Amino acid sequence: MAKEEWRACIGCPDYLVSDQGRIRSLKRGLGKRPPNGILRGALLKKRGRTPYVVVTFMIDGKKVGKSVHRLVLEAFVGPCPPGHEACHADGDGTNNALSNLRWGTSSSNNNDRKIHGRLPLGEDNAMSVLIEADVRFIRSQPRVRGVATRLAQKLGVSLSTVCRVLSGRTWTHVQ
Repeated sequence: MAKEEWRACIGCPDYLVSDQGRIRSLKRGLGKRPPNGILRGALLKKRGRTPYVVVTFMIDGKKVGKSVHRLVLEAFVGPCPPGHEACHADGDGTNNALSNLRWGTSSSNNNDRKIHGRLPLGEDNAMSVLIEADVRFIRSQPRVRGVATRLAQKLGVSLSTVCRVLSGRTWTHVQ
């Protein structure tokens, strides 16, 4: 197994980030290297209830939360290119090893989420105004003039929502 590599956290003085996705405070433990080469300093713990690992730093006396995946990429790959975001190759937001991370577009990140079953579809999406039974009901109706308007009124949704279901642009996972 390769030795863990540590680098300075970009924008977070007194902290180090490893290629394995761990964060170390140099303030705690003074960051001295003992004779055997082991790095001192307290490892930071995950905070919050997100599917991603977030750590809280003390910077200039203020608490600042940062995502570990971004810290790893910034330290080992470089700044985030415009229009990109951090992507986890295996779909696991807690696996912040450099080998699992890359900068990618929002579209490529969403494709990753689909592949790994982490993209909230249908009723799992917090913005959804329909349920699967509604979608099946909409699609079961005869395609006659004015049906979309009547369905929208009956279900209490917009005409465009019904039209997107009928055209197959949304709820593609429901047959």
